[in-house]
Amino acid sequence: MELACPHCSEHFEFEPVTVLTAESEHLPELLHGTLNCVACPKCQAMLNVPAQLIYRDHQHPFMVVQTAHPLSPEEETMLAMQFDESATEAAQAEGLQRPTVRLVFTRPDFIEKIALHQQGLDDRLVEYAKYQLFNGGAEGITPQRHRLLFDFTQKDAGLLTFIIYDRKTGRPIRVLQVPMEEFQHLSQEIQDNDDLRAELDRCFPGCRVDIDMLLNH
Repeated sequence: MELACPHCSEHFEFEPVTVLTAESEHLPELLHGTLNCVACPKCQAMLNVPAQLIYRDHQHPFMVVQTAHPLSPEEETMLAMQFDESATEAAQAEGLQRPTVRLVFTRPDFIEKIALHQQGLDDRLVEYAKYQLFNGGAEGITPQRHRLLFDFTQKDAGLLTFIIYDRKTGRPIRVLQVPMEEFQHLSQEIQDNDDLRAELDRCFPGCRVDIDMLLNH
């Protein structure tokens, strides 16, 4: 793609990374926020190049796409439906198992989906757990003012850790930890209850799995 430096107007070409895999050498760049960053050859200003990203795991069929946010809720719904249909058609055409597919619109959400997948956590249950935390499970946080993102750097297997972000500033405020035993209990409760499983399917019917879908449900 051809770029124009916003600082000195220099034009130059750059080939962004658009596809990542479980073994990709570019994953550390993604996690450190340097993926698709390039220095202008004239003034050396660093540019963060926006590009659609796809992460694939063929061994454990999974795919997540980060693309630009639609302009309206209607466009978001249509895009999600098209993405789900395309994933199904592609799997059928190639005779492969249809992967779990996810569609996100921000880089932090893209990273979170990958991290949850790599750690074997069901992102639908994680979003449901966030919903519970916002609704009386944790003091002083609201979905209108805060976001919860999974902390993939936490090494304690006994804890499910979230970082609380201020929606307005985008800055992290503090860490919120839930005993993994409680999360597993919630997971088992849903697995054992047909009505709860059906409710989870109704809340997350397709590739868009986000707490906002529960808040608007």
